[in-house]
Amino acid sequence: MIRFVFDTNTIVSALLFDNSVPRRAFDRALDGGTILVSDSLVMELSRVLGRERFDQYVSLEERNEFLVSLIRESNLIEITESVQACRDPDDDRILELAINGARCMYRHGRFRLAGHEPVSRCGDPDTGRVPPLVRSCC
Repeated sequence: MIRFVFDTNTIVSALLFDNSVPRRAFDRALDGGTILVSDSLVMELSRVLGRERFDQYVSLEERNEFLVSLIRESNLIEITESVQACRDPDDDRILELAINGARCMYRHGRFRLAGHEPVSRCGDPDTGRVPPLVRSCC
């Protein structure tokens, strides 16, 4: 089974925009794979989805129901190994989720990373090299 990791922006876009690329990717993940989440991702999502500016798109009640459904349909992964490979520390959290998810669930399998920071832009800023474990998971 394919495991999927989405960043907060992608998940919020999937909720707000029915026919968007993030929504199609999210629906595909729900239909044919497993979405991985971490405590920090769920907390950030809760904080972001609570913002009043989203009221014009989706009610707070619907946003809360979405978050509860996401938690119910996802696998919660404990982050035991931290990563410092990306220019943006928020992207490191997404890679941590992918790496820890791979170790926690299966030794083999395929990952799809979805978000605003491509894996190719993660790694040492001087050499552009991505740690081997990140390459093997992505």
